[in-house]
Amino acid sequence: MGVGADAVVDEARTAFGRGDVRWTAEPLGHVVLAPPGHAAAREFLAGTFGQLGHGAENEVWRDIYLSAAAELREGTFGTPTVPASADVLPTPVTRTSPPPPPDPRRRR
Repeated sequence: MGVGADAVVDEARTAFGRGDVRWTAEPLGHVVLAPPGHAAAREFLAGTFGQLGHGAENEVWRDIYLSAAAELREGTFGTPTVPASADVLPTPVTRTSPPPPPDPRRRR
């Protein structure tokens, strides 16, 4: 294998062609994290994760792979840290005194 991001992507394509999809994701992950602007590696890794996700029998791994593919293509997602508007804020809870216990001398 040569040196450089393009050589690593070429080696990953060879591994993918052999059907070694899990190994393909390993070097591509390094390329995507090292030079952040390598669009071909990013899209190839997203496709590889999609392939792994659609082939996964376990729903947890399927979710992890497909979420990773979506994040590579569209950016991160998840729970927002800031609410969208004041309309979605929860209503404040006001504390009230509990009702008094029933009087044991009184019949119902």
